[in-house]
Amino acid sequence: MIVLLSILILLTGCAVQDCAFNPQVSIETKSENTQSDSPEEKKDNDPKSIIKDLQTRAQPGGQFTCKY
Repeated sequence: MIVLLSILILLTGCAVQDCAFNPQVSIETKSENTQSDSPEEKKDNDPKSIIKDLQTRAQPGGQFTCKY
């Protein structure tokens, strides 16, 4: 009984007090072309292509911290 009680006290002393997650996203920038009237650029103005481009260039990350 004493061993069980001491293990319980030990585990409650190591309890997590506070945890936090700080999400971050970084986006790679691509070099801009000087030709403004190319057909590819007109195609890139489509919202679907803009979203797909962001999905491929986005780098998700974050920091997870806990206080004991």
